[in-house]
Amino acid sequence: MQLDERPSVSNHPLLENHETEATAVLGAPMSRNELERSAPREFASPHGSFENLDTVKSSHAYNGTVPVKPKVALFDTSSQVSTEGFRQRAALQTCSLSWQHISYFIQPKDKASHRLRANSKRRSGGPSGLEAELEPQQPRKILNDVWGRSGPGELTAILGPSGAGKTTLLDMLADRVASGGAGVHLEGLVEVNGQPRDLRTFHSVMNYVSEDMAFLGAFTVLETLQIGAGLSLPGHMPPVQREARVQNVIDAMGLRSCSNARVGDVFHKGISTGQRKRLGIALELLSDPALLLLDEPTSGLDSSSARGVMQYIERLCQEGGKNVVCTIHQPSSSIYGMLTNLIILSCGELIYSGPTNAAIAHFFAMGYVCPMYTNPAEYFVHLVNTNFHEGLKLEPFLRALKESAEPQRLRADVVRDRSRRDNLANPELLKAMQPWPMDQFVVLVKRNLTNNWRHPGVFWVRVLMYVLLSLMVGTMYLSSNRGITETSMVSLLFYVQAFLVFMSVAALPALLEHRTVMEREMRSYALSLTGYTMSNLLAALPGILLISVLASSIVVFLARVYSFPTFLLNLTLSLVAAESLMHLLGAAVPHYIIGIALGAGVFGMFMLCEGFMVPFDDMPDYWKWGYYIAFHTYSFESFMYEHFSGVNTEEAWAVLRRFGMEDVNVMENMIILACYSVVLQIFVVGVLYLRFNRHRRR
Repeated sequence: MQLDERPSVSNHPLLENHETEATAVLGAPMSRNELERSAPREFASPHGSFENLDTVKSSHAYNGTVPVKPKVALFDTSSQVSTEGFRQRAALQTCSLSWQHISYFIQPKDKASHRLRANSKRRSGGPSGLEAELEPQQPRKILNDVWGRSGPGELTAILGPSGAGKTTLLDMLADRVASGGAGVHLEGLVEVNGQPRDLRTFHSVMNYVSEDMAFLGAFTVLETLQIGAGLSLPGHMPPVQREARVQNVIDAMGLRSCSNARVGDVFHKGISTGQRKRLGIALELLSDPALLLLDEPTSGLDSSSARGVMQYIERLCQEGGKNVVCTIHQPSSSIYGMLTNLIILSCGELIYSGPTNAAIAHFFAMGYVCPMYTNPAEYFVHLVNTNFHEGLKLEPFLRALKESAEPQRLRADVVRDRSRRDNLANPELLKAMQPWPMDQFVVLVKRNLTNNWRHPGVFWVRVLMYVLLSLMVGTMYLSSNRGITETSMVSLLFYVQAFLVFMSVAALPALLEHRTVMEREMRSYALSLTGYTMSNLLAALPGILLISVLASSIVVFLARVYSFPTFLLNLTLSLVAAESLMHLLGAAVPHYIIGIALGAGVFGMFMLCEGFMVPFDDMPDYWKWGYYIAFHTYSFESFMYEHFSGVNTEEAWAVLRRFGMEDVNVMENMIILACYSVVLQIFVVGVLYLRFNRHRRR
C-alpha cells in the first residue's frame, strides 16, 4: 500500500467511532488533585538514572493551556500582488497536517536470504562444536502505526532516542521517502486541511529545512536570499516587491547584522552555525509557506544559539500562524516550554502524541513522575530509551497511549479539519504562482557565473595552472631551438591535447559542492534538471574560453604551431568535452576523491587509445573500440593534421603517414567533439534524474 493511497481509515482505532461522536471526547488534562488521588503509592522505573522516580511529590504544577499571542502578519504583505492566486495562497496560510497509519518497513533485498548464526554448545558424549542455524531475515521496522496532528500556529516537536525514526517520520510527512522500491513497504494517510495530501498543491504550501543545509559560500547572506527569491517567487512579482520580501525575511530571522557577510566555505570565512541555521529557514520562508518542516534545527548549536533559533521559530507560529513540525534530538527545558505538541518515538513505535502540557500528566498516570527541576524532554527520552536499557518493554507505553484521551482528541481534530473543505486551493492557480522556468534559468546562469568567478578552485587556480604549463611547453619547444625537429612536435601536440585536458579533474570538488546545493534547490524550487544542467555548462564556457585563448596564444606563439584559429577551436571543444565528462562524474559519484580517481583513469585510458603511443594500425583489435570512444582521438588527429599539413614538408607528411593521419577531416572531428559534449550532458541529466528520484524521496 502506498503512502496517501489508503482509501479509508474508518477501521483504525483512532477513528473507529462515528464522526458525530468525535466532538464529545476532547478530554482536559487531569488536575493536580485528581493525579494525587489516583496516583499509586510506589512507582517503578525501568531504569534508575533518575533518583526521584519512586517518590511522589507535588513538585509540578500542571498548567492548562499555553497562552498564544494574537496572530498578526509576520511579513509585510502590503507589497504583494493582488491576484486570485495570492488570495488562494493566503487561504492556505491556515494549514493543518494530520497523519495516521504511518508505517515504514524495509525487507532485505534477497527475500530468500538467511542469516547464519553460530552457536557453541557441548553435545552429550562428545566435544563442543558449532551448529549453524538458518533463520529467515525479518523486515526492518523503521516506523509502525504512527499518528499525530499539528495545526496552524502550532509548534510540534518529534522527540526520541537516536534511531527512533524521527527524521524518517518527518521525511514521510514531507513526501521525501522513496516508494515502490524493492523491499520497501510504506503505508499511511497524510491529510492537509482534512483532505488526503495532494502533491500538486502540497509542495506549493510546504517547505522543508534539512539538518545540514548546503550553500554556496562565495555569496553573502543577502545575495543568497536574493538568489532564492529569484528561484522561488513568481515571475510576475515586480523586483521592488521581491526585494521587499527579502528584506522582511532578513529582519524576521535576525540576519540584518550579517546580511553583507559571506556564508563561507573552505576559501572564505563565513557566518556562524546559528546564523547558517537561520539562513536555511529564511530561504524557505521566502515563498511564505503555510507548513514548515525542520530537521534538527538546533543540532550543533550551543544552548544560547539553539534557544535563539527556536525563539524565531516560535515567533513564526505565534505571530505568523505557521504550522511548524520539527525534530529535536535533545531540547533544553526552555525550548521544551515553547512547544505546542509533542511526538515521542522509540524504536519506530509511537510512545506519545498530544499537547506538550499534557505529557507529564500522561506519564504520571502510568506511574512515572518527572522529578523536580528535571527537563521533561530529557526525562521522557531517557524513559523510553532501549539502546542502553536491555529488557525495556514498550508495550505498556503503547497500551497507555491507546487507552488515553489523545486518540479521541486527534479524532475530533481530524473531523473538524475535514469539515473545512473551503480551505482547499485550486492547483492551477497555485501553479500560476510558481516562478517561470526561463526566469529560474537566467538566475541560475548568473549565479553560476558569479560563483565560478569568485571560487578559486573553479576558475583562478585553473587559469594559473594552464598559463604556467603553457609557458613551460612553449619555452621548451621554442621555435628558435634548432634541436626541435618535426618529429619532436608530435610530443608537444600530445601534451597539449592530453595533459591540458587532464587538468579538468580539478573542477570536481567544486562540482560536488554545487551538487549538494542543487539537490536542495531541486526539492525547494521545482527546478528543471535540463535547465540546471544547461546553466552549469553555459556558466563554465567563459572560463573555458579564457583558458583556451591564453593557452593557445602562448603555445602557438612560442612554439610556432600552425593554424591558431583551428588550434583554439580544437582545444576549446576538447576542454568542453572534458568538462562535460567531469559534470557526469560529479553527478554520479558520492565523493570527489572517487571522482578524481575515476576521471584520471578514464583520461589515462583515452590517452593510451588516442593513437600516439600505439598508432591505430598497430593497435590490437580488442582495443580498437577505445580509439573510437576516446574524444582525445579526434582532438589529437586535428592537432596533428593542422600543424603538419601546414608545415607541408616531406618530413611532415612522413610523420602523418607514420601515425595514419595523412587524411583527416578536421571539421568532421570538430562536429564529433561538439556532439560528444552534448551526449555527455544528456547523460548528466539522466544520472541526476535517477539520483534525485532515489535520494530526494519523492
